[in-house]
Amino acid sequence: MASRQLSNDGDVYRIFLKLERTKAMVTVYYNTEHTVVYSVPKGDRASSRSVATKIAELEDVGTRTEHEKTPDKERGFMWRLNSYWRFLAVPGGVIVECESTSMSRAIPTGLGWLIGHYVKSIPKESLERTLTGIKKGVLARAGRTE
Repeated sequence: MASRQLSNDGDVYRIFLKLERTKAMVTVYYNTEHTVVYSVPKGDRASSRSVATKIAELEDVGTRTEHEKTPDKERGFMWRLNSYWRFLAVPGGVIVECESTSMSRAIPTGLGWLIGHYVKSIPKESLERTLTGIKKGVLARAGRTE
């Protein structure tokens, strides 16, 4: 929903992302901050590591009273979020590998049927959206569409 760079020190970036996650009847909004470290160990290889340093669930999104929930009021659907990227230049392109990990707090008794699938689907859907965005960007730069 929104993004901005908070700071940069060489290969280390701090970024802000405002995220929206919807599954079935549940929509959750977050303000997140991440530390992203880039590394280029060899000329044909690069990597990055992104670690969420803040994940705050939002309330009243889109209104004048929008605010971050206090930790005791959050539902804990997304508690940690890290991603690890590796890039390898090959003839004709780049191979991209991504690992994403997320953690949630325990699902309250009786709500597993409603939100269990939501919590389990966050990493997969986030990764699919990211990779689809990369593909669209690469195709656009090449003057092609899918």
